[in-house]
Amino acid sequence: MARFIFPALLAALAFAQDDLERVFHFNHVATAQSLNEIATLVRVITDLPTLMADAEAHTIAFRGTPAQGALADWLMTGIDRRADFKSPRRFDAQVDKPDGENVVKMFYLQHTHGGQEIQDLATVVRSISEVRRLFTYNQEPLITVRTTASQSELVDWLVVQLDQAKPIEVEYRVSGDDDEVVRIFPLSMAQTPQQLHALATQVRTETKVRRLFTYTTRRVIAIRGTKAQLARARELLYRGRL
Repeated sequence: MARFIFPALLAALAFAQDDLERVFHFNHVATAQSLNEIATLVRVITDLPTLMADAEAHTIAFRGTPAQGALADWLMTGIDRRADFKSPRRFDAQVDKPDGENVVKMFYLQHTHGGQEIQDLATVVRSISEVRRLFTYNQEPLITVRTTASQSELVDWLVVQLDQAKPIEVEYRVSGDDDEVVRIFPLSMAQTPQQLHALATQVRTETKVRRLFTYTTRRVIAIRGTKAQLARARELLYRGRL
């Protein structure tokens, strides 16, 4: 189980009075690359000004405010104790951020592997939801995001729908806009990545939709646009196959 080491008498820190310093020891991080992935994820999600990874000791040391420290603890504990968290498959944390990015979520993927597969899924989620801070961790694999409450709902939906052995056609109505929708199109008829990309190019050209992305491993196209654009996209993708 992960351990925290607190330096004696935090008052010794020559920084802001409320800053704290911690060292987190990992038990289930296999490689230096994995530790560096975690360090990048934690640094950007928490806005910590000082964070250092030690691959030999399997530790990450950081200095920041109590709020930043609490979020860093939550993130690293969730990553290191993956085996303990089979369900639920995501965790929420509320953090104080003036720009509205107050929700942090961690998704433990069930049917998505590391490498290019998780990168493709992450690209679709990031681009369709317009979330700014989204990071992957290949060893588990998992996705972590920090975003607004409204974006968080769409991120939830996208991850759940795309992290399937066989995604199905499904639609999401974007909050605050009666004419904007997101739809996932499974395209088993596209037997190669080239065929999938050709279909995507045709739909993008004929519908003028701006946000269309392919998830090659699952033979899926995800589109965000107006109801009319999505209806036309469906006609083009399934023409002669309905």
